[in-house]
Amino acid sequence: MSETDVEMAKYYIDDVYKDLKDLILEKNDIAYQITAGELLKYCIDLFFKINRTIKEKNKRIPKQLLNIDEKFYYIIQKVIKSHFDIVEVKKLVNYSENSLKGRRTLEWKLKSNLRIIKN
Repeated sequence: MSETDVEMAKYYIDDVYKDLKDLILEKNDIAYQITAGELLKYCIDLFFKINRTIKEKNKRIPKQLLNIDEKFYYIIQKVIKSHFDIVEVKKLVNYSENSLKGRRTLEWKLKSNLRIIKN
């Protein structure tokens, strides 16, 4: 993965985790479950990318994860069995960030040369 890809992955994980915390405060259970599921899928896809392994069919993923990294497999299993409990999701976030060599850098400052031309 390029440095940019790594930084973007860190940003995405951090951003979605913050969204989950907001959804808890809003008591928006449906959006929380959908978002947590998307984060889970993203972390699994990222895991395969980091490990330079082609992801198999969904029905074979558990065995594949277990063969590659038992710890990650059990983290995923706990997230699912807990119905995306935020404590278990945070463990997934931490593990994924550690796989990327740490959390994202401090807040980004976006720079642009955007020009708006009025007609």
